[in-house]
Amino acid sequence: MPQSHGTIRLVTALALGVALLAAVVGNVVATTASERTGEAVAVDAVVVEDARAPARVRVAWTGADGRTGTATAAVPAGTRAGDPRRVWVAPDGSVVAQPPAGAAPWEAALLAAGLGAAVAVAVVVAHLSGRRRARDRALEREWAAVEPVWTGRA
Repeated sequence: MPQSHGTIRLVTALALGVALLAAVVGNVVATTASERTGEAVAVDAVVVEDARAPARVRVAWTGADGRTGTATAAVPAGTRAGDPRRVWVAPDGSVVAQPPAGAAPWEAALLAAGLGAAVAVAVVVAHLSGRRRARDRALEREWAAVEPVWTGRA
């Protein structure tokens, strides 16, 4: 029965590893998103120039504190000067990507957990398959030693 304890320890270690992997990935995604957007706020800007194709054009806005700002932002084709455009502005006045929805870190953590679990299952299957092959080889050795005596050929 000691071999089954080895399998239990392997499964436990893999489960803990998968949980740790999911926690780390979720934390990294949340931290990266937070660092990228910082304390960015959404402002309603006005496009300053036309864009015939998808492009980065100048936009201007007046913040809630009354300060004005300009920057470049990506806009779709056909955008005209004067069109409204919602942009996310960081404290330093730069336009940043829209912060991800609150579920993004959870989605990344669940994906990491799923992939980690798939790898863990593959490791356990390989471990059990190796143990079964070792048992089969041991049985063949024992049979090779007993069979001649049992059948009277010895």
